Amino acid sequence: SNKGNTTDLGLRELYWNTFQQDSDLEKIIHSQQTNGSWKDIQYADSARSNWDPTNHVSRLLYLSRAYITPTSKFYQQKEVSEVLHLGINYWFRVKPVCTNWWYNQIGIPRFMGLVFLFIEKELTENEKSEAVTVLNNAGFRMTGQNKVWLAGNVLLKALLMNDEKLATQARDTIASEIFITTKEGIQPDYSFHQHGPQQQFGNYGLAFISSMAYYANVFGETTLAFSTSQMNILRNYVVDGENWVVWRGFM
Repeated sequence: SNKGNTTDLGLRELYWNTFQQDSDLEKIIHSQQTNGSWKDIQYADSARSNWDPTNHVSRLLYLSRAYITPTSKFYQQKEVSEVLHLGINYWFRVKPVCTNWWYNQIGIPRFMGLVFLFIEKELTENEKSEAVTVLNNAGFRMTGQNKVWLAGNVLLKALLMNDEKLATQARDTIASEIFITTKEGIQPDYSFHQHGPQQQFGNYGLAFISSMAYYANVFGETTLAFSTSQMNILRNYVVDGENWVVWRGFM
């Protein structure tokens, strides 16, 4: 279900935003096989949620973050660079595909796009071309939070390609979902609907404000910054929407 996917991405991003233990990263490095894969991952997994190959991409993300962080013991380590290149090239060769479109178009490009940007200066021409192919699975389509996720992946592609026009289009598409509506999105009472008139405070609604807070920070103090009225809508959604369903850390 998409609800399961939303939770999957949310938890992974939460985990990514905490620094992994050095011992965990060591295990990732030393358990990688010579072909760039990991033996404990089921690359032919047919599950529609919590798709196992996502763990391959997550490991690359954790390592690439440590690789570019000056305070990390893994900063600019040759061994880590080799693991990252082996890992992305394994993905390029095998091209795992989930039976659920969400992972192919949203989940995987979201994580892989960050990996590509983190090691952009090291990518060969062929690797960069393959990276763009992965990110091409996203595009400007759909509604609500799905639309925001997809546009965010297009933004990653624009940054990788140094395409200012495409980056602006991605920003405008993301910002286009910041409005009050009675269809999918933020409602007049500051609740959130997705997939019809369904309350989505916990999954899509929470993913929406998490994404928008992230992009408000990314675009802030640039020519792509959200407008004052858009920022007010986001603040009101937190205070007059999400705020009412949270009590002492619980929903």
